[in-house]
Amino acid sequence: MEQMINMFPKMRRLRANVVSLSLTVMGRRRYRGARKSDFRFLRFLIGIIVALVHSIAILADSWFNMRLIYSLPLWLGAIAMLGLALRADQPSPTAAIPLKQASAHGVSFDYPSDLALETELDDVSTKLNLKHGDRLPSILVQVYKVSLTPDKALEINVRHGREMCNRKGWPLTETPIQDQIGGKQCAGTEFLFTANEVQFRQRFLTAIVGKRTIFVMTLSKTVDDDLAQTLFKPVLSSIR
Repeated sequence: MEQMINMFPKMRRLRANVVSLSLTVMGRRRYRGARKSDFRFLRFLIGIIVALVHSIAILADSWFNMRLIYSLPLWLGAIAMLGLALRADQPSPTAAIPLKQASAHGVSFDYPSDLALETELDDVSTKLNLKHGDRLPSILVQVYKVSLTPDKALEINVRHGREMCNRKGWPLTETPIQDQIGGKQCAGTEFLFTANEVQFRQRFLTAIVGKRTIFVMTLSKTVDDDLAQTLFKPVLSSIR
């Protein structure tokens, strides 16, 4: 028992050091250029460990001194650190997305650096494919070199998409939509179809940008709607 009691000055010093470390880890701003996802889990884990160690030290100190009421501020401090740790594990909705730029025939746009760009050229148009690795979501920006109205471009691409769904036997629902390309209102069509028991959302949009007809097609799983919106919005809003 005496040995255990003698341990408490050391435990108090340890507790003070741990609290200081936790505030330093969780209170510091990330260094410039760091990605939030790089250290989020580590900070979350450190916060949990700090809260547990701090709580054990408080309990032991209170047990031997029989003064639980005086330890209430310390318990509140432990709870606060746990809350900070949980908050650190949540992504920030205002996090800036690093962007790159693509262009074709005088038309340009920004796109998230997480997307890989592939370019296809033919006599009719230039297709700029943006893919999220080997998986969805993906977005296609097609810049026509020939004279073609937006309505005609929409009709052609929607017909091709419909024919593919019918050929594959995928149940399909079509809905007229309104959206924006480069800040300008435009008409389009949305597909909802199911393939291999997975539901997909495909959107077709067309507009005139400068002197060119632009066709945009987005494709994603409906379960990934939030991710798709995050990746598609910078592209659609910046086409110019």
